[in-house]
Amino acid sequence: MVLRRTCVEDDLTQRTGEGDEADPGPLSKPHQDMGRPTKELDTSTYAGRVAAAIRGRRTKKKLTVEQAALKADVPEQTWYNWENGRHSPHLNQLPAIAKTLGCSIRTLLPPA
Repeated sequence: MVLRRTCVEDDLTQRTGEGDEADPGPLSKPHQDMGRPTKELDTSTYAGRVAAAIRGRRTKKKLTVEQAALKADVPEQTWYNWENGRHSPHLNQLPAIAKTLGCSIRTLLPPA
């Protein structure tokens, strides 16, 4: 058992870059947005372009994810997923998103 625990700790140390000041590793500096990590968007997909439009509008209005979600009456995790291209909003949610971001629905929907 001790050997297994040591291997797991060593593996975790290697993946997080702990103890190695010269190379902090890829996990040390994630993109941050109001304290939450955000991923790079794949704008080659439709969901990625919608996500970029939502994130861009929200940051332009200087709203946090929490504030935008509250204004649109959706859970924070839902808004976060929209901005990261994990899910796209349903059509019936677009009016609330557009109102929150002060733009038209057409602005949020890129050409196909």
